[in-house]
Amino acid sequence: MTDALAGPEYGMSSQAGALLDRVCGLTPSRDHDVANDAVAWLAAFGHEQPAPGGAGSWKGGAAEPARAQPRAPARQLYLLASGNRSPPMLAQAGTFRIIFHGILYNRVEVGAALAGRLPHGATDADLVLSAYHERGADAFRTLRGSFALIVWDGTRDRLLCARDPVGLHPLFYAEANGTILLSPSIDTLIAHPGVSRELNRAALVDHLARRWLKSDDTYFARVRRVLPCHVLYIEGAEKRLQRYWDPAPAGAAEQWVPDEEVPVRFDALLERAVARSLAHGAPGLTLSGGIDSSAVAMVAARLRGHQAHDAAKAFSLVLPGGYVDEAGLQQQVAAALDLPHLQVSFADAVGPRGALAAALELNRFTPAPLGTILRPAFDRIFREAGQHGCRVLLSGDGADEWVGVNFYAAADLLRAMDWKGLRQLWQTHARAYPFMTVSPWRALFWEFGVRVLLREKWLRVRACAARVAPRTSERWRRRYMQAAKPAWIAPDAALRAEVDRREKEWWARLHTPPQIRNLWLRFACSLLGSPQKLHFHEEVFFFAQRAGVRVAPPFWDADLIEFTTHTRPQARMQGGFTKSLLRGPVVRRFPGLGFEQRLKSYTGAVILSAIRTGAAEACAELGRKWVLAELGVADADEINAFVDRAVVEARDEECLRLWDIMNLETWVRAHCGDMKAR
Repeated sequence: MTDALAGPEYGMSSQAGALLDRVCGLTPSRDHDVANDAVAWLAAFGHEQPAPGGAGSWKGGAAEPARAQPRAPARQLYLLASGNRSPPMLAQAGTFRIIFHGILYNRVEVGAALAGRLPHGATDADLVLSAYHERGADAFRTLRGSFALIVWDGTRDRLLCARDPVGLHPLFYAEANGTILLSPSIDTLIAHPGVSRELNRAALVDHLARRWLKSDDTYFARVRRVLPCHVLYIEGAEKRLQRYWDPAPAGAAEQWVPDEEVPVRFDALLERAVARSLAHGAPGLTLSGGIDSSAVAMVAARLRGHQAHDAAKAFSLVLPGGYVDEAGLQQQVAAALDLPHLQVSFADAVGPRGALAAALELNRFTPAPLGTILRPAFDRIFREAGQHGCRVLLSGDGADEWVGVNFYAAADLLRAMDWKGLRQLWQTHARAYPFMTVSPWRALFWEFGVRVLLREKWLRVRACAARVAPRTSERWRRRYMQAAKPAWIAPDAALRAEVDRREKEWWARLHTPPQIRNLWLRFACSLLGSPQKLHFHEEVFFFAQRAGVRVAPPFWDADLIEFTTHTRPQARMQGGFTKSLLRGPVVRRFPGLGFEQRLKSYTGAVILSAIRTGAAEACAELGRKWVLAELGVADADEINAFVDRAVVEARDEECLRLWDIMNLETWVRAHCGDMKAR
């Protein structure tokens, strides 16, 4: 880190602050959203104790009768701050302590297994504590919901940290003078005086290179993420991860649900998933006019009934352009379900300055750079739902991943020489994706078929070559990585070694021979630990929390996912349509609305248009000096040359790269005052 970054004038500099003012229309103060910071709780595992009678007041008697306490271990679990809007639940018995934040969907089933051994009025924390007392960490496999969970097992001097199986609820941790601090909020962690606010410069390089961060990484060097479907064990100085839930374990034999049973069982599981989501409270529904959100709305309306006090409310974002009249479909679906309905146009949602300026402004508040330029519009829907009294907002997210058939099924069908299935897949995707830039046949047969199978062979050859000729393999890797990296990514000497180490790890992950033979299933299951999806879920949680709601996507229900991973692709594209398990019931419920031929929505044109419309003004506001360059992450001259060309030519790929640069630059400018020099 250069001396310029260490000086007080850069905490943030007047120049950087002025630039941020012009781009974001805000002052550089970090006192942005007190309400959001106040809702987050903070736990500590160590010697730091709360004030007597403070937040760490534990409830006892959940798992066993009170008994004489053994000698206290060296470290303990404490709740330092509980937040004032959504405090976690606490439970204690003997040497066990539990912090539970969120909601347990299957509390009836968990409670039934513990009948007669629970206190009256047991909370979700009490249930988890009793289950852990009886079964240890194996109890986590049975938990379903959206939650963060911390267990202190004093008898074993062990701390266990976990999130829900699919990662809807965040949980992060950091170390401060030998104490482990945990919170669902990164802002809360870095506000602690013992946690460095240093930015993760190597992660900034990964972002610009379009390599997703390691799964447990954040954009702050000292803050780590607890991974979903895993338990983080902390025993002494050792930390280890153990997976507690896997819908399709590697090496397990394929056990397909009989095709004839799939529709009935799927309908029952979807209804249960929607019912679980409704347990959060007064519901709202995001209604896009597509198959996915319409199916969720249909089930939710049926479960809630038509009583005025029970009826859900529908909220829609109307995107410009598109292949179908989404606004009309949204209105017709809401009317058919007798739902109060609010539509917001994209222009109104993002405001008069446009989507790009609104997105760059939001970077001022977020614990990570925005995942999508459309976030300001989605945030408006969250805020409307909160203002209309909704506690939970159900969405159709996840249907593409778990109900649809991803493109990698082409390789599986080609390997099995299932020509009929391959033709069915081609017809399905040709009908659903009319905006594809290459023909569906070429995409499926070559890009996701032959080429993928050849790559499978090549991975094994490369693994062998790396063992036989490691130096040659390493030279080839370096040449490839250098050629693929944009010229404006130029880490300084102090950072280059760390970047090179991360590139090696990324390369190794990318070229590790697969453990799951089925390619479409491998791709789907990879989403559970994908940094891209983790970032998405955490961003949704962050913005929904600010609006006072919780987003609950039924298609990300763990039991529904387990079922779909054991459903053959052919059973999910009957009649030549993708997501046929949803389409049939939706067509029957909404006859005459055209769902028989409903096309897949495409937001790419909206995103590119937003960048092209606002790029010139945003780049002019940013100026010619780049904080990314001063951080040693990029070369200022190369960035300026690229920006000048991209603004004029505005080709698709260059527009997306331009968004990457502006997105990261504005986020770094907003947070560089938090950074400590290395």
